[in-house]
Amino acid sequence: LQSWVTQIYWIALSRPPTDEETLLGKKSLQTLEDLWRQNLSKANSANLDKARHQALSTYCHVILNSAAFLYID
Repeated sequence: LQSWVTQIYWIALSRPPTDEETLLGKKSLQTLEDLWRQNLSKANSANLDKARHQALSTYCHVILNSAAFLYID
């Protein structure tokens, strides 16, 4: 999860995440994955992969809608 958070920050914000952002990102991705898994009908490996993909997609949308992405300091 940490490598995903780092890669997303580099792509979207052209910088590495802070330690706090990394921790929050990992927790967010795990929570999102759990929520997506609950929304899928059966818990099999295909749905696990889909839940991970949906969690990553949702997290990317969050970063792209953040003030850090929308405004230049």
